[in-house]
Amino acid sequence: MFLVHVAVAALTGWWLYRGERAVWLMLRLWARASLSALRWVFAVFHPPISPVRRPVPTAEPEVFADREIATAVSRRAPPAAVLAS
Repeated sequence: MFLVHVAVAALTGWWLYRGERAVWLMLRLWARASLSALRWVFAVFHPPISPVRRPVPTAEPEVFADREIATAVSRRAPPAAVLAS
């Protein structure tokens, strides 16, 4: 009886593995076909869009090393309400 259960469990596992692999194969094939159809429809009804080319700045970026930050907020202390009590 034990050997029959082990054999049936192995057969069921093999069957489920093959069935799951077949389902994923069908889903991949369906997705590939539908995406290629959507690409074709998009290519037919929409003209290709050329990318916007912006000129690259030739000047060096401005360095802010010598400027001080006027509105710096220091939050490394307890809140003011805790200090007041």
